[in-house]
Amino acid sequence: MATAPATQPDLQAIRARLHASSEKFTAIQREVSELVSRRKGVEAQIGENSGVRAELAKVEEVVDDEGNALPAVYKLTGPVLLAQETGEAASTVGRRLEILSDERDRLEKAIAAAAQSAEALKGEIVSAQQELNALASTPRVS
Repeated sequence: MATAPATQPDLQAIRARLHASSEKFTAIQREVSELVSRRKGVEAQIGENSGVRAELAKVEEVVDDEGNALPAVYKLTGPVLLAQETGEAASTVGRRLEILSDERDRLEKAIAAAAQSAEALKGEIVSAQQELNALASTPRVS
């Protein structure tokens, strides 16, 4: 009237493995969601900085009556506008774009790695579910 002694511990072990895999899968899904959100933010910053770079390319050098170059670009630092050389501003924006592109690439690699881990866990979860179903359908010994 009782189940076979070997199946109960097997069933508990499979359930524990299934539960652990499910928790890991949920954590990875959360991580992927956070990474995608961060990538979207970086993409927005890249767009903004690309626009700034395009505007800086349009800036012409302004010269006063004596032939001295006047600043045509100003940088907002706190509540103050500071004069900045156009070349320096363009260099800063270019470097910022490089950094943002590197960050985007890093995030894309992290997303791909997390997605690969999620796929592996999906396989483990399906396998554990199939084992549970097989044990559940096994005739019980009286």
